[in-house]
Amino acid sequence: MQRLRLFLFALVLACALGALACVSDVSPDPDLRKESAALSVGPVAAVEFPDGFGIHGIDATSHLWFAAVALPPSVHVARRLTGTVLGTLPPPPEGFGAPVAVRVAPDGRVLVLDGVVAPQAAGTAPAKLFEYVVTPTWSGFTATLVATRVLPLIPFSEIPLAFGPEPLPPFSGIFFPIMMTVLPDGAVAISDTVTGAIWLSNAARTTYHNALQAPQLRPLPQLSPILGKGRAPGGGTRDYALQLTTGAYPGVFGVAYLAATDELTIANPSGPVLWGISYATFASSASPTSKAASLRPLSAPAFGVTDLVAGIDTNRWDARDPWVYFQRVAADAAADHKNVMARVHGITGAVEVLARDSCVFDFDVAVSVVQPLLPGLRLATIGSGVGQEENNPSVNAILGGVGTFVAPTPIGVVFANF
Repeated sequence: MQRLRLFLFALVLACALGALACVSDVSPDPDLRKESAALSVGPVAAVEFPDGFGIHGIDATSHLWFAAVALPPSVHVARRLTGTVLGTLPPPPEGFGAPVAVRVAPDGRVLVLDGVVAPQAAGTAPAKLFEYVVTPTWSGFTATLVATRVLPLIPFSEIPLAFGPEPLPPFSGIFFPIMMTVLPDGAVAISDTVTGAIWLSNAARTTYHNALQAPQLRPLPQLSPILGKGRAPGGGTRDYALQLTTGAYPGVFGVAYLAATDELTIANPSGPVLWGISYATFASSASPTSKAASLRPLSAPAFGVTDLVAGIDTNRWDARDPWVYFQRVAADAAADHKNVMARVHGITGAVEVLARDSCVFDFDVAVSVVQPLLPGLRLATIGSGVGQEENNPSVNAILGGVGTFVAPTPIGVVFANF
């Protein structure tokens, strides 16, 4: 009950911030260069899952939250308004392998990107995209698996090339999918964090091709452990050291379409900034490697804010919003030992910090601007799922194979005007 009161209080206060801008339509502004003041509320824990795990992907309908968890593999469901935990999506017949992303498509289907295998076994089995029809009920929800898409797998002969020097030929399959976004026509863009490639489907999500491959989006070696502060059992924070089991920072991670500039926006934890590319260029039939020159940085580097960014999203529900929302994963000294949620203006490049926190946020890699509960307000609802990757034995080599996940596991929400 206390969580519900806090959530509703934050919602009412956030709505008040945007009330003067309440309008009836959501067509793009004639001048998207206008920058709103960074008025924000949160984070507040909208959901608290009782177990300790790392959330890798989140999204929501107007009624339900979805949280993709790779270890143990599952997709958790909670009620949007109250935060009540309702259970998990029924797995496909073959079971989930490693769900890494979840998105709600324009037609309402819930899409789950399953990497199928752990990072250490990447390239040994094709990833899959599962499509569900999910309906809320008074007692919970019903869910039906309606489609399974098998994604192209990188050929064994191309795997050594993924670790070689540039220039590289275009890869003909996916090595390790890490995140996805749903485009306005229903197509999906899927990032391959090892090869620095982004794959694009058709609108029906039945075919996939390598649309962009760039050296700017490839992994880079991790030269020293990340030293930060994360959530501690029972409350407060504790120090952590994270040495990635792969020995490298991931390559391309979050992707999101920004209507204000008609661009695909891209996060790469190995780089100092977020990137953008004209959607027409991204989706063109040109060679994926030739498009690397068309990437542009969305802002100047802001160390401690725009570096080490994994999860990003845009406001798919309101074309007036020109911001790209993102989360920096590490609460290290550069970020004053806080987890930072921020946004970058897609046109001007201005960067605004929305929240700094170490209680509701913890190494979050999953960010989603979710459907508004009160459409029309110039107000973004940004969800962020606790990733606590420092406690994940598949990610942090220092743990020696023993997980140290902290319970409960929240989804935090920040409200920001635009």
